[in-house]
Amino acid sequence: MNRFIDPRAPVGLTDSQVNCLKINPRVVQCREIRDNLSKTLRQTYGTIKKAEGTRLHEVYQEASPLEE
Repeated sequence: MNRFIDPRAPVGLTDSQVNCLKINPRVVQCREIRDNLSKTLRQTYGTIKKAEGTRLHEVYQEASPLEE
């Protein structure tokens, strides 16, 4: 354990914080953008993996940093 890390510090979000994020308009909008990019990638390339190296895939990765 690092001596500078407070062992009492929270390591995650509470249920109420998670619920607030799920309905946050900005989060909802970002999720919709990510889903639309995913749909476009799948229609164009067949899979998201096959789209790697394209600009559209880069935008998709930026929209979903925790997903991959």
